[in-house]
Amino acid sequence: MTLSPPPLPGRPRALALGAVHPAVGEVQTKLNEVHARELAAGRPGLPFAPLTVDMLFGPRTRAAVLEFQRRVFVDPGDHDGVVGLRTWAQLDAFLAGAPPLAPPDSPPRARPVPEVRRDALALLRAHVPSTAGDGVFDVIAKDYGAACLRHPVPRCGTTCGFLPHWLLWRLGCQDREIVNRAEPGGYVYRPGQNIRRLWNLGQLPFVSALNGELAAGQRPGPGDIVFIRGADNRSEHVCVFLEEVQRAGRTFWRSADAGQREGGLECARERERELVLGPRTASLRGGQDRTVIGWLSLAHLNFGEAPAVTDPPRTTGEADAESSATADLSDAFFAGMRAVGAALDAQPLHLLQVMMAESGIRADAHNAHGHASGLIQFMPATLLRLGWTAGHEAFRRLSAEEQLPFVERFYRPYKRYSLNSTARLYQATFLPATLAGGSDPDTVLTGRDGPYPSAYAANSGLDRRRDGTIRVSDLTAAVDRRCRGPRWEEARARLEGASPLPPAPIPPVPVPPGPTPPGPGTRPTLRAGAQGEAVREAQHLLNVIHARELAAGRPALPGAPLAEDGAFGQRTRAVTVAFQQLAFPGQPREHDGVIGSRTWARLDEWAGGAGPSPQPPPPQPVPPTPPPGDPAWTQFKADVVRIALEEDARWHPGGAARSETDPAMRPVLRGYWMDGAGLGGVAADRAIDDRTPWSAAFISWVMRRAGAGDRFRYAAGHTVYCAAAKRNRLRGDLANPFWLSRITEVAPQPGDLVCTGRQDSGVTFENVDDGQARPSHCDIVVEAAPGRLTVIGGNVGNTVGRKLIRVDERGLVLTDGGQRQYYAVLRVRTDPTRE
Repeated sequence: MTLSPPPLPGRPRALALGAVHPAVGEVQTKLNEVHARELAAGRPGLPFAPLTVDMLFGPRTRAAVLEFQRRVFVDPGDHDGVVGLRTWAQLDAFLAGAPPLAPPDSPPRARPVPEVRRDALALLRAHVPSTAGDGVFDVIAKDYGAACLRHPVPRCGTTCGFLPHWLLWRLGCQDREIVNRAEPGGYVYRPGQNIRRLWNLGQLPFVSALNGELAAGQRPGPGDIVFIRGADNRSEHVCVFLEEVQRAGRTFWRSADAGQREGGLECARERERELVLGPRTASLRGGQDRTVIGWLSLAHLNFGEAPAVTDPPRTTGEADAESSATADLSDAFFAGMRAVGAALDAQPLHLLQVMMAESGIRADAHNAHGHASGLIQFMPATLLRLGWTAGHEAFRRLSAEEQLPFVERFYRPYKRYSLNSTARLYQATFLPATLAGGSDPDTVLTGRDGPYPSAYAANSGLDRRRDGTIRVSDLTAAVDRRCRGPRWEEARARLEGASPLPPAPIPPVPVPPGPTPPGPGTRPTLRAGAQGEAVREAQHLLNVIHARELAAGRPALPGAPLAEDGAFGQRTRAVTVAFQQLAFPGQPREHDGVIGSRTWARLDEWAGGAGPSPQPPPPQPVPPTPPPGDPAWTQFKADVVRIALEEDARWHPGGAARSETDPAMRPVLRGYWMDGAGLGGVAADRAIDDRTPWSAAFISWVMRRAGAGDRFRYAAGHTVYCAAAKRNRLRGDLANPFWLSRITEVAPQPGDLVCTGRQDSGVTFENVDDGQARPSHCDIVVEAAPGRLTVIGGNVGNTVGRKLIRVDERGLVLTDGGQRQYYAVLRVRTDPTRE
């Protein structure tokens, strides 16, 4: 049956990768229905289906189209991933119940493409070394000559074709144009054949790189045969594609090649070519520039049973794990990925794609610049916020499975933004402050001239159009580029094969180096980040001790009473340290905020009545736990602390402070002025050149990036937003979380601002809103501990720096000595119903 109708109204003659058209939405809808019918019939569904009906012909849509074509068309030439007239007709016919184009007795594809690609990589790894080696080529030539050639090896012509032709024969290729075992000379594709002529014959379904497909993001897969034309337009080369790698913002193709060494010795080896997008050239190291003209995809060929050939034994030192590209990832990891995806209402495959883009799905991945570590490249400050206190080196020693709880914790605050696509997940990873702006492909996330110019400067390689912006579509393209190669193909297959029922539980949070966990029958050692009933019990005991201390007329535990929620956060840690200072006087090593066996014993002792008082009062009821605050503003405060810590780390790489005069920090300062204070590019440059104090711009930048929205008064001067916060309080504006309080009224908490005058300017809570310009300064509280606050601010010693502020037993800032000018706390209220 041949179906070649004219195009229906509204349907283009062809839809290909990159097309945006309502007809693409129709194709996506039809493919989703095909997918559902195949599943209902007990057959495998289409890859990446069900598709998002977004009218954008992306890589996922193309993959589904390509698989549909393989199922309904016999001729591999129809397997092009393009929706033309025949594919349109077959989609309509398939959904209407018509039989597929292939006759009923057509032999099915004997081996699936993923299996063929895995076999190709295993063969190449077994035979092709990373550097040229004597005698290695003889094995390939011997196998190939015995099966395919009528001429001896020295008379075969060019040697580059040996390797791919040998590979296809070893894989059991059945296509007549490739291998004809009855005629040892082979057919069209054989060594010595002019590659340009072969290309022009059109007898094989090549993917062309000369018509924009390469620039549009299409790439070969592992085992595909890549054709390269020399700059002289006469010489040609052919090799086998292995994988695409990204390094320092540049793209490289790793391939397996056969060729000639010095003196004419034939060899086989791995090599790398730098791929320069745009002119689409591959720069051969040590050779001339050559143009990638296309490739022959294994997906367009048919493979049967491979020939019986005994491979020579492997050389010493080759690991058995080489046969698996993901041997370092356990089955429990992929089951855990499904559980994490379910917890976040996200697709596990989307999450795996982000991990591939960020780290290659490697738990030990490390970026020395900033020490980003692990599966999604956690920054050290982020790890601390998530409860990991043992440092980034120890975190990289965890397995991928053990890092999953931290992945879930990182994304959980952004679940409300619907992490329903790869773009949304990568957006949350890349620049979470932009999530509220949507995820339309053309949405600008950051730009050279704003917004967030510092983020653009650090990631300018993502700007595909070179127009000074990074958009959502750029993030998607970056992920698509990196999700290639044998490791990705195998990881995706293992994820799709992981059983979701029952879901594997997410492993418990690993315990960082510290005290040895107790044996059976005793209570566990607790640290920041721990959760469970043991934490709830500790919080209850601390609350009991807090109440006893108050009843006895002694100072309470700063930060108590605690919410008995079973979560060991920074507040629980602060109260624990305060208790340890009381229970272990003169023993500073015990004041570590960790509840081990000794602290457990003292908790029991004090809560049971034995404290420093010889006659402890009778037990008092635990004060009622205050109602929980608004989770959005609670998370906002946590984000403020995280961002401040990350900026402090950025200004202190390796521990040494960078100055505002460092040219490398100019784009960062420019971002503070433009994104924080709202200056234009020229004004921002003038402020930097004039050495204008930038501490208020830094605070405004942090608040904006954390997601304060229009509730915060962004400004280049501290008294401006302090005055606005004071007005919020005086009006009783419960809807606005930013309120200013006198320094003697409230104890600052992490995420709040502490405000002081400078140069004896005389600024006070009473006069901050009188319109007079008085020098002042504000810092962000990042930690509240007994007796002190740790704060971070901008323009502190010409850098972003931290310092300590003394507080009394109630947590109030002391206003004596060098702290005499502190006048206010700008609180971020987390409970909209309470002042």
